[in-house]
Amino acid sequence: MLQEAWSARRDAQIRFLKLQVEILRYRLPGNRVIPDPLERRRLLKIGAEMGHAVEHTLDIIHIKTYRRWLREEQGGRQARKVGRPRLTKSLRELIVKLARENLGWGARRILGELKKLAVKASRSSVRRVLGLHRSDLRHISQPISSSSGAG
Repeated sequence: MLQEAWSARRDAQIRFLKLQVEILRYRLPGNRVIPDPLERRRLLKIGAEMGHAVEHTLDIIHIKTYRRWLREEQGGRQARKVGRPRLTKSLRELIVKLARENLGWGARRILGELKKLAVKASRSSVRRVLGLHRSDLRHISQPISSSSGAG
């Protein structure tokens, strides 16, 4: 009888946790969750405790993805971060420097200058960096009036 009560409580907890995951997935743009390598290892570790019988408990990834992760781990392959590599700090600083020194330049002009320097970056990356530093650039770009009030 105690076992049944514990089992019912555990089932309710699992349903509660699954509902929370469902709510979070609904609120994410694109409905896609990409676990980082640490989260992947944690999922595989807990999955191992269940004998990797996780078909009915997976919510944020597909079972095929989980099995691929398992094969990769058993093959000794290390998990890496997904997506494009970030722009280097020096490149981000160069973009901001070009924007500060040339106030009339936009993302396309800065991108052209980077290409002349044989530096690879996309237009969207340049725009993103400029957007992140917009407040820094805005106060610099305010023209200082050189005329006096007397005409």
